[in-house]
Amino acid sequence: MIAFKFEEGVKSLPLVGELVPEQADVKVSDLRVLASSAELTKKQIDQVNSALSGTYVAGRPAALLPETVDKGATLTVDVALPAQEPETLKLNMGGKPKRKPGPGPEPTPKPATTVAETVEDRTVTAAEAAGFAVAPVQAGAWLKVDKALGPVQLRRVGAAYQNGRLWLLFDAAIGAGGLTISADGLGLGVDLSKLERGTFDTQGALSGLGLDYKNPAVEIGGAFLNKTAAPYSLYIAGSAVVSTPAVGLQAVGAYQKKKDDAASLFLVAALNGKLPGPPPFRLKGIVAGFGYNSHLRVPAIAEVATFPLLKMLPVTDTEDASIPHEPMEVLDTLLSGDNPWVSAQAGTIWLAAGLAFSSFELLHARTVAVVEFGNDVTVSLSGIAAAQLPREGKPYANLELEVAASYSTATNMLAFDGQLTSRSFLLDENAHLRGGFAVRSWFAGSGHEGDFVLTLGGYHPQYTKPAHYPAVDRLGVDWEPGHGVTVKSASYLAVTPDCLMTGGALDIRYDGGAVQAWLNAHYDAIVQWAPLHFDLDIGITLGASLDCGLFTISGEIGASLNLWGPPVGGYVTVHMLGVGITISFGPDKESGETTVGWDAFRQQLLPKTPLTLAAPAGARPLADDAPETPWSFSSEGFTLQAATPLPATAATLLQHQETSRGNRKLDIRPMGRTGLDSHLAFGIEQHDGTRWTPVPSDHYHCTPQYAPVPNALWGDPGKTGVLADPAEQTVSEYVTGATIEPIKPSPTGTVRTITAANLAANPIVPDGKNPYGTPGHVRYPHADDPGSIATLTSTLTARAPERTALHESLTGLGFTLDANESMSRMAEQAPELFTARPQKVLETAA
Repeated sequence: MIAFKFEEGVKSLPLVGELVPEQADVKVSDLRVLASSAELTKKQIDQVNSALSGTYVAGRPAALLPETVDKGATLTVDVALPAQEPETLKLNMGGKPKRKPGPGPEPTPKPATTVAETVEDRTVTAAEAAGFAVAPVQAGAWLKVDKALGPVQLRRVGAAYQNGRLWLLFDAAIGAGGLTISADGLGLGVDLSKLERGTFDTQGALSGLGLDYKNPAVEIGGAFLNKTAAPYSLYIAGSAVVSTPAVGLQAVGAYQKKKDDAASLFLVAALNGKLPGPPPFRLKGIVAGFGYNSHLRVPAIAEVATFPLLKMLPVTDTEDASIPHEPMEVLDTLLSGDNPWVSAQAGTIWLAAGLAFSSFELLHARTVAVVEFGNDVTVSLSGIAAAQLPREGKPYANLELEVAASYSTATNMLAFDGQLTSRSFLLDENAHLRGGFAVRSWFAGSGHEGDFVLTLGGYHPQYTKPAHYPAVDRLGVDWEPGHGVTVKSASYLAVTPDCLMTGGALDIRYDGGAVQAWLNAHYDAIVQWAPLHFDLDIGITLGASLDCGLFTISGEIGASLNLWGPPVGGYVTVHMLGVGITISFGPDKESGETTVGWDAFRQQLLPKTPLTLAAPAGARPLADDAPETPWSFSSEGFTLQAATPLPATAATLLQHQETSRGNRKLDIRPMGRTGLDSHLAFGIEQHDGTRWTPVPSDHYHCTPQYAPVPNALWGDPGKTGVLADPAEQTVSEYVTGATIEPIKPSPTGTVRTITAANLAANPIVPDGKNPYGTPGHVRYPHADDPGSIATLTSTLTARAPERTALHESLTGLGFTLDANESMSRMAEQAPELFTARPQKVLETAA
């Protein structure tokens, strides 16, 4: 047996300690560790205590063995309650009390010196508590206290051994005015290895806080957990719920801090309930949130339904006055997983806001907008909208659409997606609607600048989708009305820089066992913009079969049309009972003219304005009523930016013949032309009052700009067939503009030194002489003038309009001036500006 003397109380605990009065403190002291290889009898215990009774340890009587000693190791501490005799709390470290054989279940072991509870009616061994850092500790034994220590209610005191520490645990709560704050996992850990060497080392623990408040008008509940573990030096997460008969508010958040990293935090709150609003727009819920040094992941279209911020909003009347999801579930969803919705990210801030609303009780919608900025800027909008008709009674239509839109400077791509959910139907609950749509537009820096796509339901079956285009399900209906009948339909529409495509399919089947019938119809069309080319395929098939037992009778008839042009050609196929007839008409698909001339190309495919010019810096704004007025530029420098939809192979300055070349020759795909040269030429002229003269080109320089252009217009016509290669929607080696700037002059000559005395000079007129005289200066005679201040005042007042007119004229000419200070105000304040009257200088020099 080893005995350690120490003493700690509730006042040493975090959070609650400072609230406990000194006289009401509960003390825990005198640790004893007892290990026995076997259970001792009472006689053996008495013999040991008799031998120990005459010894002294550190100036106090030695600790004696308890009345019972079981096999194994035990820890005991004394618990001193205010105005009560100390009690002993015993923790079994291993082994098991011996049980006398007999019928019936094994009784719950009882502590030797006092009545102590055990968790789940058993003693917890040290091995079961392995892996604890500064997180919740499960007590091996509890001692009931039920004492009020000022505002602190102490219910139990417990003990546990874990990772070389004896943990003293306190089940406590703070109560005031009906509000209760409970402390979860509150305790002190004593390092036994250091205690053995005479050093008393303690470590505080608090795994979380609980919040509870109830009255007839409002209920408040919350939980805040200390989840600190590697790699975090501090990690606190929690939630709170406020409920009233009309509305409910739930909030979740977390604070995370890694060693040597900036702290990260976020908070999300939702208000749900019967909020005011007119019938056209009834507000049903609000959600808002922010994050600091935090990243909020934007949901893809397949994740919209599970986006936690949307799930915090209600969508039906039954959810209006209640919290739709458990707050801790929402918090766990936000933070858990390999790709959590919220994660720490230094330098990033996000803001979120969302609404749940209904319109005329027909449309119900939830939507959340998020803005995130840091190294990049991301703007996103996610939502779910649902409409049911009629509103009451049996529904004949239910549409539920999920949408996700986003733009990010990291990808320089605008994305907008929509998807019908499985709960959508039309006319019959078994007629399920499906499919989606997508929009993409790529900007400079995305790698696909100038490319775009709009698709509802996907693409043409023969179209090879580029890898960066979104995959979209066909729009359609799956209907099983019963009696063996099934109806399936599908449709699509897509627009890309080089073509339009559309199509649809219908499949109707009847399965009556021995009798079957079917109808299949489809159409697929694709149209290329330039040169104009289309390809249309239409077909229909009807069939039936009869199972006669020994044999089956079946037959099928159908027709199809394949049409192309220009020039228009095609073929018609009719088949019946296994026999088909094909009739061709017009030229073959490959035999027509596939190119256009320059006039047709220019008129049909080029914009009317082939060049745009902008002056982002140094230009004087033009009047709205004089757009043809020549531009005026600052003499300090200017910048001109020119852009053209007609790509060029070089940018040229006319006077100097300076040329900046692109990386390839010009191709015009609709014309079938390749290897052309195209120059984007610039010249600048200045007006001297009578005529325009060229500005020497060595006074400015030209920097070419490059941007992707549509492959359908400017791609190599020999690389592919009728349609441009979908994998090469744009070409990026052409010059599409230029930046023109004057060449800044280089300073010449020498810079003279300006002395501080010259800068400090304050000339006085006349002749800059000080009338009072200074060494080396002529002294002018002067005289006191009682009316000098009045003279100044009248002069300033008279000259004020002239000064204002001059200021306005200079400003109108484009000069940048300081503010026009009021001379009238200076005249009014002249009597107070001078500590003495100004002297009048006489004209005759001394």
